[in-house]
Amino acid sequence: MFCQNCGSSNVDSAAFCSNCGEPISRGMGAAQSRPLLAGRGERLVAKIIDTVIYIFGVIMVVIFFLIDGVLGTLALLSLLAIPIIQVVLLSKDGQTIGKKALNIRIVMVNSGQNGGFGPNVALRAWLTTLLGIIPFFGLVDVLFIFREDQRCIHDLIAGTHVIE
Repeated sequence: MFCQNCGSSNVDSAAFCSNCGEPISRGMGAAQSRPLLAGRGERLVAKIIDTVIYIFGVIMVVIFFLIDGVLGTLALLSLLAIPIIQVVLLSKDGQTIGKKALNIRIVMVNSGQNGGFGPNVALRAWLTTLLGIIPFFGLVDVLFIFREDQRCIHDLIAGTHVIE
C-alpha cells in the first residue's frame, strides 16, 4: 500500500506511513494504485537534460551567426521554439523533454492528475522564475527536495509532485 501523502510503500496492514507518519487511507483502493514519487536523482537528471538542450541551442545560434547572419537568425528562431514545446508538453502531459526522457511526470497531489497549464507552467515555472529575484530563493527551492515528501517550493506553490 502506498501513502497518499509521500508515496512511500508500506505494508498492507499499516495504519500510518512508515516514512512520513501520515494516516494511510483505505478508501476505494486509491492509495494502493498510487504511483511512486520520482526519485531526487531522476528529477535532477531531467532538469540537466532540459538545461543541456537550451545550452546546446544557444551554442548553435552563436556558431551559425558566426557563419552567416541568415543561418543565425534561423537557429535563433529554432531556439525560441524550445520553450514553446516545453510549455505545450507541460500543459498536455505534465512533462518537459527531460521528464519525458526519464518517464516521470508532474501531477496534482490531491487528484493524481495532470494539472495542465496553470499549475505546471504558470505556477511551477513562471511564478517561481519571478520569485528568483529574491536572493537565495533558487537554492532554497532546490534544497526543499530533501524534505520527506520530496516537494520543492515550486511543488508546494502549485500543489504538485513528480511521480514515476
